Amino acid sequence: MAKFKNYHLDKYIDFEDNYGPIIEDSPEFGQILLDNKDCLEMFTRELEAKFTEKTVRKHLSNVEVYLNDFLALRLGEGPGEGCDVDNLNSFFSWMPSHLMYSDESTVKDTIAGLKRFFKLMLDKGVIEKAEYQEFLEMVKDNKEYWLEEMTQFNNVDDDSDFFFDY
Repeated sequence: MAKFKNYHLDKYIDFEDNYGPIIEDSPEFGQILLDNKDCLEMFTRELEAKFTEKTVRKHLSNVEVYLNDFLALRLGEGPGEGCDVDNLNSFFSWMPSHLMYSDESTVKDTIAGLKRFFKLMLDKGVIEKAEYQEFLEMVKDNKEYWLEEMTQFNNVDDDSDFFFDY
């Protein structure tokens, strides 16, 4: 396995264990993951300047899932495409069935983390102001819908469309 340079981020995420084989075996996804790691490193340092370790870990974990597990590995896209309206809607629809123990607070925490992350990406020139504004508008317009989707998913009963009779 390739040896990664040391990052401050390593305190929170074992990037080499989680993504090392993918980075080595798939140049297409590997470069996206390495770019994401650089962005997450900036994000880690920004968060640590303002928050407790627990809060840093929560925001970092939620943003990492969006960037790496959803955008990079599912869609093959990097952080620059993260503000895309379709990607966000797809992610929050994907979240309930793919993130064990997710609930309404997970949606709220993820939104808070993404807002901070994309503000940093705006400040660093990774995304444009118009993209960031569109992201904020998207969150405002869809937050209640995403919360309701999560609520419905977590309150499945025998009469629900989500119920499967085995």
